[in-house]
This record gives sequence, C-alpha cells and structure tokens, in this order.
Amino acid sequence: MLVEDYSHKRFTIAQIAAAAGVSIATVSKVINQRSDVSAATRARVERVIAERGYVTNRISVSLKKERMGLVNLVVPSLHAPSCLEILRGVEEMLPQAHLRLTLTCAHTAENDERQWLNSVIDGSVEGVVLVLAEETERYWHQLRTQGLPFVIIDRPGELGPNSPSVSTTHWAGGRAAVQYLHSLGHRHIGFILDSQAMSCTRDRLAGYRAALEEARIPFNADLIHYGSTTLNAGYVETGKLLDQDHPPTALLTETDEQALGAYRALHERGIRIPEEVSVISFEETILAHTITPSLTTIRQPLYEMGRTAVTMLQNLLEGKALNGTRVELATPLIERNSCGPRRRSHSLEDSSPDHRHQWQKNQIKGA
Repeated sequence: MLVEDYSHKRFTIAQIAAAAGVSIATVSKVINQRSDVSAATRARVERVIAERGYVTNRISVSLKKERMGLVNLVVPSLHAPSCLEILRGVEEMLPQAHLRLTLTCAHTAENDERQWLNSVIDGSVEGVVLVLAEETERYWHQLRTQGLPFVIIDRPGELGPNSPSVSTTHWAGGRAAVQYLHSLGHRHIGFILDSQAMSCTRDRLAGYRAALEEARIPFNADLIHYGSTTLNAGYVETGKLLDQDHPPTALLTETDEQALGAYRALHERGIRIPEEVSVISFEETILAHTITPSLTTIRQPLYEMGRTAVTMLQNLLEGKALNGTRVELATPLIERNSCGPRRRSHSLEDSSPDHRHQWQKNQIKGA
C-alpha cells in the first residue's frame, strides 16, 4: 500500500479545510479551541492537522492553547505620519484582542517580498493587516492562497467581494472640499494628487469634479497635478501651479506633508495663507495642528482605521462572520485657519453666505 509522506511538506489552513471537507472558519475554530464545533467535525479536522503537519510551529502551539497571537502589520513606510497614526490605532486595540504586533515595511523587490511571505507563512503569525501604497494585489492574493486571515487598510485598488478592507469616503471628501472652498468664493482650485493608479486618488478627483459640475464651474485639467505624497512633491507642484498665467486661489493636497510643501512654496513667494491662497489637505496628522496657520483638513480617521482593522481581523481569527467585508469611515471637514475668502473679497459676508452657513452647521471645529 502506498502511503504518502507529508513530513517534508507545508500545508495551509485552506488545504486543511479542503482535506477535512469544512470551511476555513471551522478550521480556525478548531485551532482556537472554540466550543461551537461538533465533536465529529473537531476530530476530523484535528486528524487532518495531525496527518499533514500544517505549519507545525503555528498549529501545534495553537492546539496546546499556547497561542502566540502575533499579527503582522505591513506598511509602506514608517516615515509617513499617516502610517504612524494607523500604527497607533492598531497598537492600542491589540491588547484588548489578546494579540501582539510584528511590523514589516513593504518593499517592491521580488526577493524582499518572497522573504516576507515566507516569514509570515512559516512563522507564528496568525493574521495580517496590510497598508499598501500601490496596487500590489499579489500580496493579498498570496495570503488568500495560504489561507491566512488579513484585512486591508485604505484599499489601493479594486478588491474582490471576499477581501476585508477598511477605507474612507474618498469621493464624498473630494466633493466636500470643493463645496467648502466654493462657499468662500473660490472657483480656481488646484489639486495636488498622488498616483492615478490609486483608487482613493481617483475617487477624490471624481468628487472634486462632481462638486465643480454642481457649481457650474468648468473642469480645468491644468489645475490637476500629480506627484508623490511627500513634502518635496507638494513644494514642486505648488510652484508649477503658481507659475501658470491664472494661478489657483485655493489648493487641495492629498497629504499633510504635501500641504507643508505647499506652505513653503507660498511663503517663498510672499503669498499669504489664507489671505491670498487657501489650503486644504486630505489627511489629519499631527502636522495639521502644528504648522502655522493650522491646516484645514478633510479628516482621514487613520487612528480609527487601525482600530477597526484589528477588530475585523480578530473576528476572522475567531471564526466569526463579519458584518460586511468593506467598511467605509466618514471624512468630516475639520475647519482651522488655512482657508479664507477669495482674495478680492476680504470679508466672510461677501462669500456665498447661504453656502457658508450650510458648512458652519454640524462641522467639527479643529483645535
């Protein structure tokens, strides 16, 4: 009789589920010693695990009730203030979920990616939270293939229906920013964006264009500039916008760092904020509070996104059904001191009072 030797193979939770004829969630329940699994099903899953030695250093620990509880947070950089805010939310929520953190800075090099994947699969990591700066579908496809639970924060592209994610209302934020600036009399609004490949960028631009259309303002492609999310990009692209024959009276940026670069470019040219040019950022990091004048933002709830992702991942690890695979958090306007009436009008009373009143209602006032 031919007996297959599994001793030198590694098996994923998905393969264990298929071999046992159960769902991945059921295997997770068995691993985590949940009581809501029948004795017969539990015995069948444990037998398959024992026969196939599924990632022994992960399963054997779990079955002995000595769960490591490690979660891998993958971020594009630790230099970006937005990533630090997400990290803060993740770190605060992990103890409540009885989980611990490992941190990975994502790289695009194939060898680095393979090394990361091997460390996740072969180690004691039980789940992954992904914050990706570009459309790298291969990351979550590989995790899904390996049967490892994951949640994506601020999806970089279009996800399938079974890919859990936490994002924000990017389209509504883009529309709200333009509506607010229009209420102050602005019609010539520049927009400094990241990559056209990013779905969040496309959504914000679509919201921007929708608000222009509602206000019957023609769309001007010359006012749309693309760069990275850095301070330098904000500085360079703002300079290009100011060099136009008809420079904008207001600027939108996708990050607070870009806004800081815009501040620098405006300051060097002797242009005052907000008396001559207004600035709004799509973020909400510590920079918004610390620069002068303080920065009006379309708030991205980064901290809450980190917390929500951990809650979703905990439910996946415990075999619980999610209320929905896609969570979108609201993006309110935080009004500070970087926006004012268009230059020709130096009083708020002259700039669309009805629209102004609409924005003053129910808005969160920043520090």
